[in-house]
Amino acid sequence: MIKRILAAVLAAALLVCCCSCSGGKVADGKILPRATHMAGRSTAEEVYAALVDAGLPGAGVFLDWVTDFAETVGNGDALPADEWVSPQELSADIYACMDAWEAKYDYSDANCRITAFTLLGDLLTAEKAEDSYDGTYLMFDIDAAENTEKYAAVKARLPLFTTLFGEKYLAPGESMREAFPAMWREYGFGISGDRISLISVVVSDVDGSSVFVGHTGVLVEQQDKLLFVEKIAFEQPYQATELNDTDELLALLAARPEYFGEAGEEGPFVYRNGELLGELESSTEN
Repeated sequence: MIKRILAAVLAAALLVCCCSCSGGKVADGKILPRATHMAGRSTAEEVYAALVDAGLPGAGVFLDWVTDFAETVGNGDALPADEWVSPQELSADIYACMDAWEAKYDYSDANCRITAFTLLGDLLTAEKAEDSYDGTYLMFDIDAAENTEKYAAVKARLPLFTTLFGEKYLAPGESMREAFPAMWREYGFGISGDRISLISVVVSDVDGSSVFVGHTGVLVEQQDKLLFVEKIAFEQPYQATELNDTDELLALLAARPEYFGEAGEEGPFVYRNGELLGELESSTEN
């Protein structure tokens, strides 16, 4: 039931996002963002090739997961066609995706954190990790990792996973803006590969006492563009988006209302490998 409620929020967010971005040419000749849910082998293998070229260890596993998801939910109108389209044309039937997945499997599909962590593999390192995790935000992630063989690689490095993505309580006087990069420094997180970045959307809890990674994805620098790869949520589509620059990435993320709290609240903040990329400004009515 909790996942169903979250799905309703995300479905609305995806619709807003699709309607908030434009496609085509602009005056200076730039290609505006294009995106795909990788509903077939053509786009999936194109994205896979880019991930392999960038040196991502989990590229092969990612292709398997994307292909399996598309084959599982692809009958009917759950996913759009196997092609790149301008983001406002990209749409998926979230509930059809969930129903199709649950009809075939009795285990949880991956979410954004499991996907990004698996893609990065041993490129993601830390000098230390928390001894234990006593929070609640990652309960579905931990359940999936501990009870599904498919996510054995996450289970093998679960302390690193929970340290990176779990709740971090703010010290007296500590700002939300500085908490996440401070955590990266404290635990010595790093990512090998000068073309690869972990993008983290950091939000606060209801009372503002802690922050956590509300969404994440992997950003790859290509010769003339950026490629942002993400899993929207549990039992929801994978997405690859080609962008000209990080300003367009921030605009893409800002069009998703589920990352925002009450009006006037600080954040959400977007970090690139632990360094602040920008604060999102809502482009929709909360």
